[in-house]
Amino acid sequence: TQPEGWARYTLDALGIPYAYIADTELRTLGDLRRRFDVILFPDQSGGAEQIFEGLDPEQGPLPYRASRAHPSLGFPDETADMTGGMRYEGLIALRDFVDRGGTLVALRSASTVPAAFGLVRGVDVIDTPQGLFIPGSLVRGRLERPEHPIGYGFRKDITLHHRFGPYLRVDDDRKSAVVVRYADGDIRLSGLVQNGARVAGQPAVLSVPAGEGHYVLFGFNPLNRHQTFMNFGLVWNVVLNWNDLEAGSTEDPAVADGY
Repeated sequence: TQPEGWARYTLDALGIPYAYIADTELRTLGDLRRRFDVILFPDQSGGAEQIFEGLDPEQGPLPYRASRAHPSLGFPDETADMTGGMRYEGLIALRDFVDRGGTLVALRSASTVPAAFGLVRGVDVIDTPQGLFIPGSLVRGRLERPEHPIGYGFRKDITLHHRFGPYLRVDDDRKSAVVVRYADGDIRLSGLVQNGARVAGQPAVLSVPAGEGHYVLFGFNPLNRHQTFMNFGLVWNVVLNWNDLEAGSTEDPAVADGY
């Protein structure tokens, strides 16, 4: 609950309304597209397999509810048992949501789920490049597609907050899906970055069409601890333009310059 709690805090602080869906509810809510246009899948602990499996059911039932001992639990949602994860039914529900025109926005570790489980084609999760170590630092990014709605309002040079990946690779026929890359050469701006050149030029933000909808995958957490204000706009651009993510043209000189 802690990583996604920071995403909720940011939405609350900015007065952005939302509905909350627990991972265990995905498999029981039915047609998600009837209720939602955009689903924000926040950063989680662990990678795709751990996110998919959730907490081990053998540890349950594990309630998440307010009690005298823990009065702050159970908000904004509660459950009698928070074990079990999304299961295949939940994964299929997310796939169907996008196929029917929804936009799924996955932040940092959550972006490994669509890639690892084949919801997006031509996108893979790769191992951390040998010697690369970025434990939470500011790095240089590059807006690859200035005409893309995700980049509205940003210059070509973007500062990104990066922490331990994940690292994504796209097939040659998917290169148009790359909206933001890590800059070329030395990507370090501030903080500890070891061998940063080994991720230089690699995808940082992808917008991948699927069915009638889109998967937007962030290789970093743009809502990290309500601190990375310079990255918030990338997420708000997705939300505001969820049904028009292929709009824009480089014929406009202002757009081509990244403004």
